[in-house]
Amino acid sequence: MADVASPSVRPGRSYRYAGKPIRRAEDADLLRGAGGFLADIPTPDAAEAFIVRSTHAHALIRGIRSEHALKNPGVIAVFTAADLDLADDALPCLDMLVGTLDVRHRVMAKDRVRYVGQPVALIVALNRYLAEDAAALVEIDYENLPAVTDHLQAIEGNAPLLYPEYGTNIVYETRQHDGNSAFVAREGDLVIRKRFEFHRQTAVPMENRGVIAKLVDKGERIHVESTTQIPHTLHTALTTAFGMDASQIRVTAPRLGGGFGCKEMVYPEEIIVPAVALKLKRPVRWSEDRREYFGSAVHGREETVDAEAVVGPDGVFVGLRLTGWANIGAAFGLVPNSPITAMAAMVRGPYRIPNLDARMFSVVTNKVPLNVLRGAGAPQAALLMERLMDEAAHALRMDRAEIRRRNLLRPEELPLDRGETDFAGAGRIIYDEGDYPRCLSAALKLANYEDFESERASASQKGRLCGMGIAMYVEITAVGPYENARVRLQPDGTIILFSSIMPMGQGSETVQRQLVAEELGIPMEQVAVRQGDTDEVPDAIGTFASRGAAVGGAVARLAARELIKEILNRAAAHLGIARDELSWENGGITCSRLEPFIPMAEIPTRLAARNGKANDGGIEARFRLDVAHPSYAYAAHIAVVEIDPETGRIEIPRYIVAHDCGKVANPLLVEGQIVGGVVQGIGQVLREKVVYDVNGLLQTRALMDYVLPGAADLPPDFRITHMETPTRFNPFGMRGAGEGGCTGAQAAVSNAVTDALRGYDFSVEGSGPFTPTWVLEKLDKPLRIPAR
Repeated sequence: MADVASPSVRPGRSYRYAGKPIRRAEDADLLRGAGGFLADIPTPDAAEAFIVRSTHAHALIRGIRSEHALKNPGVIAVFTAADLDLADDALPCLDMLVGTLDVRHRVMAKDRVRYVGQPVALIVALNRYLAEDAAALVEIDYENLPAVTDHLQAIEGNAPLLYPEYGTNIVYETRQHDGNSAFVAREGDLVIRKRFEFHRQTAVPMENRGVIAKLVDKGERIHVESTTQIPHTLHTALTTAFGMDASQIRVTAPRLGGGFGCKEMVYPEEIIVPAVALKLKRPVRWSEDRREYFGSAVHGREETVDAEAVVGPDGVFVGLRLTGWANIGAAFGLVPNSPITAMAAMVRGPYRIPNLDARMFSVVTNKVPLNVLRGAGAPQAALLMERLMDEAAHALRMDRAEIRRRNLLRPEELPLDRGETDFAGAGRIIYDEGDYPRCLSAALKLANYEDFESERASASQKGRLCGMGIAMYVEITAVGPYENARVRLQPDGTIILFSSIMPMGQGSETVQRQLVAEELGIPMEQVAVRQGDTDEVPDAIGTFASRGAAVGGAVARLAARELIKEILNRAAAHLGIARDELSWENGGITCSRLEPFIPMAEIPTRLAARNGKANDGGIEARFRLDVAHPSYAYAAHIAVVEIDPETGRIEIPRYIVAHDCGKVANPLLVEGQIVGGVVQGIGQVLREKVVYDVNGLLQTRALMDYVLPGAADLPPDFRITHMETPTRFNPFGMRGAGEGGCTGAQAAVSNAVTDALRGYDFSVEGSGPFTPTWVLEKLDKPLRIPAR
């Protein structure tokens, strides 16, 4: 055993990374412009594509003529639906349950268009400029049909039908029951009935979408590179569309410049561009501009929900009844029904409310298809529930915090089964461990809640309207059904983690390196991460639903644990000793007999030398983590707003969050996710709205029309406190943290705005946006443009 390690070698130091506030390792490349996005991938020999899109919201296609376009300089080909020869032209939809009408999005329109922006043809040319010029020469003969954009109008008997074969625009229905669904008000109970309108929004990531497709391996395979959060789902969709074997297709996704759910979708372009590359037998590239993004990338949120709450005279909620309609646009996206199923499943949040009866519908209209947007239906659920809490408190003359305390579930009531749901990836809703009352108390203390009325009075003396809004939620995170990862010890002693968790600004590379290094006891710098390649991790799920660290990080750490076992097994065999004489400590092998130490970096060379051969491809281990139950993060948000009644401007001087996402892998990244999510939520409730006219023509087609939050909208005083309650549903006690900030912000700000305007006897019953014009209309004041 003396030759295993020289007497001078001592066990290494212990590296501990889990739970540490480590700065993102990827930021240096991002700040230098070396991030490696799709636009950075060199394709010098690629032809470029431009999509010819419908200019009509609803019409029959009577003919397409492309002769003039083909004669334009640099044009290689023009393709329509008839030219693609697909085995299956339906895009996937993952939450089509039994009884759902099949209104899946088609790759390219054939005989009918149903929204402005739907792909109708594709031009391939030497570059995008020539392709875009030629697109104007494609002649499409449309026969106009009546359009419908309002989902409540779409369910009326005389409404135009998007799919006449079904005889209805209602394409999906879900029921969520718990307790006694037939509950009724008793004598003395308060009954609150309100209609909530949630406006249409979109994600607006910094990076638009794009696809590159090329034949590889002597033309035997096709390699598709796409800006997708879900490369494996896209891989499956391509095999279905082309009727090819899975081994013939490789999908890779580079680093993404944001996603927020809009890239959790299989898009027509991701099928069209590879189909054209196969036909032309040459690389083809497509890049989206911002105008295309607004008119073709999926939207989110748009719903109408009628709510009835029965509340006892003591402020305790008896039951909640909902009827809701989601405007899902012209066809199913990947998970178009999830927002309304999430709304129904999670609407009660952290509150006891024993009885629930929810009935929700998906309605098709002549708009861009709906899909999930950061938080899915959780922001809508929180806004509705928290508005009802405030309205009940106001009607009963009860303190807003007190009515919440009376309804909050207690720690001893958890875990709690809240019933079956149609929400994709959830199954039964079973809340895990938590302490909701402590979370509320922490937020109230941090917000100086008891002193707020003096703050309101001080703002009033300055001529400003001041309000405070409280919002709590419980959010489903870390959904399954499983995830895979593999870890390899390279011949040079470094570690590579192969993962399906896509880097899109959330710091996934850093946190996964942290967790692998933690398990192996080695420096983080020794770990590299490769993500988004269906060849390297053939069977995986992807990046969404706050599962990056809690699921992707957990499976990476478990794969590292398996790697240790494999290394020790090989070492024992090569050294000719019993396996139980070896152990793993501080990033290397120790032997119980002579206490030698082989550090990780030397293991491949030592084992190869002992075996009498050169280094091979390294030592590798895999792990599959099956997720039986999602985990549930929760938080309390408090927003303080000040409104200038002369200009209608809303400012948020202070924002408070107390949250619990279980064991925190990296508090710095969690804080960034919360702050970023809150800012996104603020933007969506104060600024952002997708607008169509009555004819189905999109009005918000640029960032001048769709206004994002800016630095002036950020709260200057942002306070966050962490709670850490490990969950039993995760091997390392982690819950997701990616969507909570957005989930709580809309509700907290909405309640704060209502509180500020309470003197005008006005109540917010929707998600805004609360623009200066909106405020002045509610105050019955004209809009004044300040003099420059």
